[in-house]
Amino acid sequence: MIDTRNRILLSLHLVSREDDEELNEKDRAYFNAYLLANGGISLVNPEKLTEGVFRKLEPLFPLSVPPSFYKNPQDTTFFSKDELLLEQLVSYFLGYGTGLGRVELFKKATPSYLSSKDIKEREYRIIEKEEAEKILKEHMLSLCAYKRPFSVDEAEDFACLFERGYYEKDTPICCKDNIFYLLPYDDSFVSCLDKKDLVKFSVFVFGEHKFHLDRIILKNKIIANVLKTAIPLVKDCPLSKKQAKYFNMLCNNLDIKHKKETHKKSPEARAIDAIRKGEIIKAAEIYASAGSSLSRHLTFLLSRANEEETKQILDMIPNDNPTVLLQLLNGLLLEKENFPRTFRFYKKNTLKMHTENGIETKNRKSVLSKETIEKVSTILRKKIFESYSKAPKIGKIYVSEQFKNIAIPLNTSASSNGIDILPPGSRIPFKADFIRTFVYWNDVFDIDSSAIIIRELKKAKDYELTLNDVLSWRTYFSKPFNKFALSSGDCTAITGSEYQDYDIEGLLSLDYRYVIYCLNGYAGKFGDNDIHTGIQIKNDLKTKAWDPKNIEFQMDVRGECRSMASFAIDLKKREIIVLNIKTNGGAVVSKNELNAASIYLDEKFLSVNMYDVLALKGEKVDNKEDADIVFDAEYQPKEGQTVVRPYDISKLIELSK
Repeated sequence: MIDTRNRILLSLHLVSREDDEELNEKDRAYFNAYLLANGGISLVNPEKLTEGVFRKLEPLFPLSVPPSFYKNPQDTTFFSKDELLLEQLVSYFLGYGTGLGRVELFKKATPSYLSSKDIKEREYRIIEKEEAEKILKEHMLSLCAYKRPFSVDEAEDFACLFERGYYEKDTPICCKDNIFYLLPYDDSFVSCLDKKDLVKFSVFVFGEHKFHLDRIILKNKIIANVLKTAIPLVKDCPLSKKQAKYFNMLCNNLDIKHKKETHKKSPEARAIDAIRKGEIIKAAEIYASAGSSLSRHLTFLLSRANEEETKQILDMIPNDNPTVLLQLLNGLLLEKENFPRTFRFYKKNTLKMHTENGIETKNRKSVLSKETIEKVSTILRKKIFESYSKAPKIGKIYVSEQFKNIAIPLNTSASSNGIDILPPGSRIPFKADFIRTFVYWNDVFDIDSSAIIIRELKKAKDYELTLNDVLSWRTYFSKPFNKFALSSGDCTAITGSEYQDYDIEGLLSLDYRYVIYCLNGYAGKFGDNDIHTGIQIKNDLKTKAWDPKNIEFQMDVRGECRSMASFAIDLKKREIIVLNIKTNGGAVVSKNELNAASIYLDEKFLSVNMYDVLALKGEKVDNKEDADIVFDAEYQPKEGQTVVRPYDISKLIELSK
């Protein structure tokens, strides 16, 4: 397991040097060559390499992964459909749950695949301990500035850095949900919360348990003590009927004397009353007075408003929070194409999703016309640019063109750890004719990988997904995409791996446009397990399945969900689209994955991108050497300069807030 501080630095292509013993010139040359040949790691300052630094870099690109179902996806071309199906059935019934994986029935003379000549070179810089400490403190400040809840990995980083003293006292934590992770360490943060927050925190820890809450609390003595301290100190606020009931139950189980909480008519109920009376503006004002409720109900209101009311409602949306405006703008992409909407909510501390079926989409009452969507989009885009142009300037900047492909980080991703993870919706161009996707895991029970391969984004009335659109454990034996998309097969082992190979030109010749790569925890949630997925760019598929030196990017798979849409491939534009979003599909790929990915497949998603934001917040210069801050993936800074990479998500979040 990589130390959290080291992992944060590695994500920035940095590695700290401790008080290590210096290597002699011969050993240093060997270790440098080894890193480049096996992991594609090139050191900016190779003369500083020590054995300790080498050991910190080594886990980035493990040189061995668990055996796959076949040695290489290309092996499946040597087996008939009937042979593949029979092997799968026998493997499933005899090997499932045993950790045996594939039961080999047919012996075939398959080629011996060579190591790939492809290499994806990445530069890492060795820094001294003092510089590492400064960067970790800056990272903690960036985490505090988040206005959205943390992902699993970000929460761990936050708690670890706080525990190790990187938090500067009195630094505001901009998202209340993120304070929850600090309460077990320092209960003084309860002064930032109100009763509604405390209910949310309790549900976050205990779940929505109506029975045996007293027993659950007894098992969590640290949290119980935090709550006993917090309840008398938190601020008063209106509670819904459900929140009031939970708060009273919590106090009773903690033996805290309190005045019984009651609920008042919620803003939601008062706004609905106004809508029923035809008072659209009054309803909008009620929502506007209740925090972010106006933004969440914008489509609901605009679909019932006339032209003058529409203008008044949009004027109520403040332009001091561009993140909210961006979320609204992106939401209109789905409205425009009338895609089935997906609703995300939490129940019993677990992410749930519901995607509209055809009947629900057809009978949807809150529908905006294309003309209204265009008008609203124009106004929102104008508000976004006004907001960023009024923000404090960050000095002289140089922004690389690649930032036009970097999305503004808005959503809580499934994971933030891995190799060069970019915000969801970002695009990574590639030039190769082939691509290989993979997933591998250790000591986890059965991860299934699937690829949804579609021609174009469809309208809601044609929005059907069949097995013929999916390369998965159910279909790989039939080779539904000919030899242009092949899978290594279904691996049910406790430690295993699966691969898929794609011939870009071949799939284009069949008129396909997108590949959406999905993962499913067949036996349950991913949790905090050792699971990794990613993409390798290939110039020749006749190479061994695993080769760490040509990984385009790799992400860890974690979280309280059992499925995720990992990434997509735009075959026509030859671009990888980062998805990294949690879904709640079952044992097979469902429309949830396709619907969750669809907003990011739309090229208009990047109509406002990180390049636009930075250009508005800084004074652009043409030469990197003249800039105070350089936004570039490769540039090595001079003294006094700062560099922000596309994968430095915490910095991008801080800059885009």
